[in-house]
Amino acid sequence: MSNNKKIKIDPGLRLMAGTMLTPDAPTPESLKEAIFGLVLNDDGGVNFDVLRPLVKAYSELLIAEAEESDTEVDFVSDADDYAAEKLYREFAIKGWRQAVGAKHPEATKSRSDEEVYEGCSWYEYGKMTWPTQLIAEVGYVLGYRDGRNAIAMSEYFAAHREDSHV
Repeated sequence: MSNNKKIKIDPGLRLMAGTMLTPDAPTPESLKEAIFGLVLNDDGGVNFDVLRPLVKAYSELLIAEAEESDTEVDFVSDADDYAAEKLYREFAIKGWRQAVGAKHPEATKSRSDEEVYEGCSWYEYGKMTWPTQLIAEVGYVLGYRDGRNAIAMSEYFAAHREDSHV
């Protein structure tokens, strides 16, 4: 079979060939790390064409591990009264409150959950089924990150205000 396009093999590929011939199988931990890498990436949003199969593969590995140990894995989706979004929201708010509460406890006490969620990355993963633990962790981590960003912005503006009054 002839191919009209020229395929070039990078010379550095020889160096990697030894380890690639015996690759490690993906684990729930390695897939989870890739999932977090996607959802925490701020460059242009989440690539759902990549995220969905990663979450599905992660779920399948969790199910296989659970069957070996006679345990169950809980799943949640938005098909059941937006359960995944509600869980995500709950933990995003917790993450934000924990991040902000360390420096500004009054801010966490004075704001309602709705006000806090306005400052968090909103749930945008509709039509996905998640392991319950994973979507809670994703929500928490994104909320915590957003809380730390809020602190950084308030400190930046406070410093800017001080500089302009000098």
